[in-house]
Order: sequence, then structure tokens, then C-alpha cells
Amino acid sequence: MAIMLLLVSCVKDDEDENTGVGAGDSLPAFSVSLCGGGNVNTADLRGKVAVIVFFSTECKDCRRELPVVQEVYEGLADDPGVAFVAISREEEPGAAARYWSEHGLTIPMSEQPDRAVYNLFATVGVPRIYIADADGRITAVFDDLHAPAAAQLLAAIAAAR
Repeated sequence: MAIMLLLVSCVKDDEDENTGVGAGDSLPAFSVSLCGGGNVNTADLRGKVAVIVFFSTECKDCRRELPVVQEVYEGLADDPGVAFVAISREEEPGAAARYWSEHGLTIPMSEQPDRAVYNLFATVGVPRIYIADADGRITAVFDDLHAPAAAQLLAAIAAAR
């Protein structure tokens, strides 16, 4: 049994293929409350390059990718032209906030107990990273099979400017 658990790299979904939004599509209308206060919605992201990250703290791929996103966030945190938000998928209340605290993550984050917001974007797989331009058009999507290194993420953000 332990060997089988080691072979599973991430949270498995019932579907094999994503049928959500992709490059060229508009950002779906959404609104989330951030841990620590405040809200982020689609209208708030207009006029900025948006980096939207969907994750689960149970997902090993997510745990590998979140420090990469954190590195990029720290490098761009003072740039008013870029906005980051990380949105959990089906997390128990407090689980993502504990993970953020334990791992020193500072990316603005919203804990979600279900898939309501996630389902606006995707049908399968985490991590998922969406880059959108100032007009709210998605310019790049990264998933667990194509997780970006920091340089790739920075290049996608630069291309969306």
C-alpha cells in the first residue's frame, strides 16, 4: 500500500482531460475572500497582469510548485502592474492557512472548501497557473504536466504585459 501511495504524485481527479478555459479565453468572473482580509475579483485584476494559481496542499506537485511561484511573487511584489492570487481547491478550513504559515508563503491566498471557483477555470488537475493580460485575456496556462520554472513564469508574465 505504501508503494502505491508513493506512485501517486498528486490529487487524482475523475476526468482525464481538462475542459476549462485556456489561452485566448477571457478570465471567468469570480470573487474570493483572502486569508488575512480583503477580496479579489475579476474586476480588481483588470489593468494588471494577473497570476492565478490553483492548488491543494495535499498535492505533491503543488508543494513543489508553490515555492517557485513564491520566488516570482517576491520579485514582483512591489510591481503595481502584476497581481497574484493563490486559490485552494477543496481544502479543509484552515489547512491552506496553516501550510502558508509553516512554509513562509506570502502570496495572497484564498481557502476554498469546494471546487466552485476552480470549476470556473478547469475540470481536472492541480497545480494550475493562469496568466492573464491587463484586458483579462488568458495568455498562458501551466498545469502539473507543464509546471514552470521561475524563469518560464517570469517570461509568461513579461509576455502578457
